[in-house]
Amino acid sequence: MEDYKEDKPTYKERKESKKNDEALLKWVVEKRDIAIKFRKDIGWNEMVKRAWNYYMHGQAEDFNDAELGNREERKANYVFSNIESIIPKIFDKMPGFQVVGRGEEDAGKAPKVETILRYKLEKIDLEGLLEDMTRDQLVPSMGVMKIGWSLEEAGAGIVEDDLSLEVIDPLLFWITAGDKRLQSATGCFEKMFLDPKEVKKRWKKDLKADAYIGKDDDKKREGKVCIWQFSGIYNDKKQFIYFTDKEVLGVVDFYEHGRIPYAILPNYRKSQEFYPISEVYNIEPLQEELVEIDIQMSEFRKRGVNPKKFVKKGAVDKVNMERLKDPRVNVVEMSDTNHIQWEKPGNIGSDIYNMRQMKKEDIGLMTGQNELSRGGTEQTVKTATGQQIMFDAAQGRIRQKVRALKNVMREILMQTQGLLAQFQDKEEMIKITDASGDVYEGYTKEDVQGSFDFEIDIVESMPLLRERRSQLALEAYKMFKDDPVVDQLALKKKVLKLAFQDIGASELIKDETEEEIIEEEMQPIPQEQLPELQGLPNVSAGGNPMELLGQQQI
Repeated sequence: MEDYKEDKPTYKERKESKKNDEALLKWVVEKRDIAIKFRKDIGWNEMVKRAWNYYMHGQAEDFNDAELGNREERKANYVFSNIESIIPKIFDKMPGFQVVGRGEEDAGKAPKVETILRYKLEKIDLEGLLEDMTRDQLVPSMGVMKIGWSLEEAGAGIVEDDLSLEVIDPLLFWITAGDKRLQSATGCFEKMFLDPKEVKKRWKKDLKADAYIGKDDDKKREGKVCIWQFSGIYNDKKQFIYFTDKEVLGVVDFYEHGRIPYAILPNYRKSQEFYPISEVYNIEPLQEELVEIDIQMSEFRKRGVNPKKFVKKGAVDKVNMERLKDPRVNVVEMSDTNHIQWEKPGNIGSDIYNMRQMKKEDIGLMTGQNELSRGGTEQTVKTATGQQIMFDAAQGRIRQKVRALKNVMREILMQTQGLLAQFQDKEEMIKITDASGDVYEGYTKEDVQGSFDFEIDIVESMPLLRERRSQLALEAYKMFKDDPVVDQLALKKKVLKLAFQDIGASELIKDETEEEIIEEEMQPIPQEQLPELQGLPNVSAGGNPMELLGQQQI
C-alpha cells in the first residue's frame, strides 16, 4: 500500500500566500491604529479611567498601593453609593424570556428550544455576567459581552466543545473609527492577553510572554501574550482575523448567524457616536463639592474640640508648651493665665448643612434617583401620592436602562440559538416537563435550527413599583372579568404574573390545548347514545327517576 503523502504548497503558492498575509496585516493594523486613535482623541479613555477612580476611591486621581490604606487620603464616596443603588433597580433576578417560532414548524419546536436555551445559559451563570455588564454600563459607560463557541482540547483527551460567554473590559474593545452601531460597523477589535501555551495550541506559534504588551497595560497581565482579534468585513467577506503587530496568526470564517459576536449594553448613547456617556461623568463635580463640604465640616468640629491657643512668649516653659499642644492633656502649669487665649471657633450654621443636602439632591437630579428611590425616607414629601409621583419620576431612567438590557438579552439569545444550531453536534440530555411529568430527552443542533423570535421580560425589583403594578392588575381583572371581548385566559395569565410573580402563580393556569381536551372530555353525551345501565331503569323511557329508583331492590 502506497504511503500517504501530504501535498505541500509550491514555491509560487507560498510566495503568493506570504504576499496576501502581508497585505492583510498592513490593512488590519492600520484599521486598528485608526480606531485606537479615534477613541483616544474624543477623550473616552480618560473619562473611563476617571469614572473607575471615582467609583473605587471617590476621587479622579489614581491611588498607589501605599495610599490605599491611608484614611487621610480617602474620600466619602457618593459615586459608589449611587451606582450601587441603581444596579438592583434594573433587575434583581435572571430576566425571563419566551421563544416564539415564526413558522408553523418552528412554533412546534419553540418550547424545546426554550428549554435548551435555559439549560445552557444556567450552566454559564448568565445572571452573574449580566450584573457585571450592568456595572460596566454605569461606570465606564458600556458593558461588552463576547458570545462565542469554544472548541479546543482541555487536557486528558477531553475536548471543550461548548457555548462561551465572557464579559470583557470595555477599554480592550474598539469599533472601527466613525461607525455608530456595532452590527452595522465594518468591524471591531478586541485586545486579548493569552498564555503562551494557549497561543501555541491554537495557532502553532511560539510567542514569548510580554512580547507585545503595551506600556499602559496592567501589570497583572505580565506573563501573557497580547493577541488582537478583528471581527468584521475584509474583502467583502465577514471574517475573524487573529494577529499581532508582526504577523497574522489565523483567519476564520464568521459564525453562520452572521452577526458580530458581541453584545453591547450602553448607558447614555450619542446619536452620532458609538461610545456612550458614563453615569459617573455628570456626578464628578458634585462629588468634589460634597467632599469639600465634608472636609470643612470636619475641620469645624476639630477646631471646636481642640481650638487654637495664642500664647505669649515666656508664659509657659517648653514642657508645658508641649502639653498645650496635646488635646488629651487638660492640666498645664503657667505663670500668667492672661497671656494665654483660646480661639473662638465659628459655629457650624444651618447653611452648610443645607448646602450639603442640596448637593446630594443635585446628584439625584443627575442620576434620576431621589432619596426615596434609594431606599431612604423623603422628609419633604409627606403624602403617599406625592411619594409615588417622585418614585415614578425616578423610575423613568431606570426603564430606559431596562429597555437596553432587554435588547442585550435578545441579542444573546439570538446568537446563542445560532451557535447551538451550528455547532451542537454531540447529543446532550435535558429535563423537559410536560403533561406526563419530568422526562429526559436528548437534543442536537437539528432540534435548535429554525427561525425564532424572543420575548424578554425583566421585572424591576423596587417594592413600591411592584405593589402599584399588582394593584393595577387586580383592578383590571375586576373591570374586564367576563367581558366577551377580552380573552379571559390571557387576562388571568397577565394578572397572576403581575400580582403574584414571587410565587410563580402563572403556572397555575392550564395550557389552552389542555383546557380544550378537558372541555371535550366533559361534554355531555346525548341520551340516545347512553347504553342502559345494568340493574337500573332506562330514564329516557319516561317517568320520575326517583320513583323508578325506589322500585329497585337494594
